[in-house]
Amino acid sequence: MSTQKGIITESYRQRILRKGIATYGIEPQVDQCIEECSELIKALLKKRRADHGTANLDYETAVGNIVEEIADVKIMLGQMELLYGPSSEIEQQKLARMKQRIDEYGRKV
Repeated sequence: MSTQKGIITESYRQRILRKGIATYGIEPQVDQCIEECSELIKALLKKRRADHGTANLDYETAVGNIVEEIADVKIMLGQMELLYGPSSEIEQQKLARMKQRIDEYGRKV
């Protein structure tokens, strides 16, 4: 079963991501990834402007836009990992380095 109560399983998710690449092609999906990352950046900047009162946007809408763009970016990153390889090992290394920096920062306080 590919979905359970509307939740897409990981194996079905991978099939959808592969099908997206096969349907649209590699270069268009890379372009789409770039576009989705850009849209997340714009949503984050709009939220910052809303926080400072320089954007005509309420908090809930701004945060909702960010969450939506995060989902889009995560989908595209899944496709990029299929194309270029998994990042989990590197992510673990970077998280360990981040923890080390946080610990070092904490000692300075």
